[in-house]
Amino acid sequence: MADYSVTVNGTVAADDGTIFSAVAYYDGESFYSFVISESDVASDDNQTDRIYEKPSWFTDIWRSSSGRLYVCDDNGVVHSGSGTEWTESQVSPRHLNTVWGFDDNTVYAGGSEGVVYRWDGARWSAVSPALGNTILCIAGSSPSNLYVSGEGALLWHYDGRQWTQIQLPTNAILVGLLVLSATDALVSGSAGTLF
Repeated sequence: MADYSVTVNGTVAADDGTIFSAVAYYDGESFYSFVISESDVASDDNQTDRIYEKPSWFTDIWRSSSGRLYVCDDNGVVHSGSGTEWTESQVSPRHLNTVWGFDDNTVYAGGSEGVVYRWDGARWSAVSPALGNTILCIAGSSPSNLYVSGEGALLWHYDGRQWTQIQLPTNAILVGLLVLSATDALVSGSAGTLF
């Protein structure tokens, strides 16, 4: 029997309660990943289906209100689709860690290159310079109130026109963002960091 590890690198829920997960298997040499849907994890009748798979490491997943899934990977690719129809877009030359958006025409991705990319419904393009470190999370309340966080206390705000660095009294890895409004945002990180 093969020795391997399994990680879930993100989950999103549909309005009907279906949960979609990005799951990566690693056998010590290579990664193989799946997007899995589960109909009702609290029920004995839970139906689990593998709806997409690739020989790469899926690192995050986001779902738009239209039901389209966006999954990023360690090769700088964003996979998007629903059901059996999927596309792949080479977004970055380096590892992507996060994908997040507002709708199918406003999706963002970032990773080890430290650059934020935006999908406008037709193509991906860089919307930031290199922000100085690895990006681990993107979230916002509107395209003119967007935050990115990451390694080395990386925290930047985008107002739709320019990027502004936010200095925090920490060197923590900032892995979580919750943006509630234009004036209320939370960022969390290693060692219990919360701002």
